[in-house]
Amino acid sequence: LRVSIRFSPDGSLIGARNDEEMAQMLRVVGMQYAGGGYSSVIGAFGGQMVSTITCQACGQRSQCHDAFLDLSLPIPAHKHVKEADRQRVSCALSECFEEFTAQEMLEGDDMYYCDHCRGRSRASKQLLLVQAPPVLVVHIKRFCHSPSAREKLTTDLDFPETGLDLGPFMAHGMPAPDLYDLKAVALHVGGMGGGHYHALCLKSDDRAWYSCNDSTVRPASLHTLDRSQPYILFYHNRAAPAVVC
Repeated sequence: LRVSIRFSPDGSLIGARNDEEMAQMLRVVGMQYAGGGYSSVIGAFGGQMVSTITCQACGQRSQCHDAFLDLSLPIPAHKHVKEADRQRVSCALSECFEEFTAQEMLEGDDMYYCDHCRGRSRASKQLLLVQAPPVLVVHIKRFCHSPSAREKLTTDLDFPETGLDLGPFMAHGMPAPDLYDLKAVALHVGGMGGGHYHALCLKSDDRAWYSCNDSTVRPASLHTLDRSQPYILFYHNRAAPAVVC
């Protein structure tokens, strides 16, 4: 579901004649997101983000709300390490979130068409979170593409086992969700020529980590994990019911 709303340079919502109408229109956005077709999958993994484009000429803002079931986070370019590089560089998960939510400029061939200016102009664009899901699925973009090749990034990923804070990446005025704790990690071993997926999962009753590799399950440790392998992280919100985890 995608819902678009537009703001004038003074911050008022275009199409709203007063504050009451503005609040009602924003409530409709939320109802359309959580309305018909709501399922247990969306209830567990569904979140919402907002993309804000601001015209640099007149200041008009356009916002587009999108639902998501997972977040695909880029590794910052200066932390890219490819298979053939034979070096170790670490990147924190927070740096991936910062890259995902960083403001970018739309200019040149990518200039924005502004309805208020009635023409193309430079604009800024930024993604932020509006609603965080009970179970947060974070996909790390380890596979990069260029006109000549496809390569895997082997950058080491440092991520918190407990206490992941999404507060810095929420849209203005949105309350910060409770902290998140790690429940599972999907791993990719190998490269573009061939690889294998397996996972480390936290067992709820004994609070121990286990390696789940095809038909084999055995005790494991996050502390000895090869940090170049994490591909998908599964975090559970502390305030969410355990049944959805």
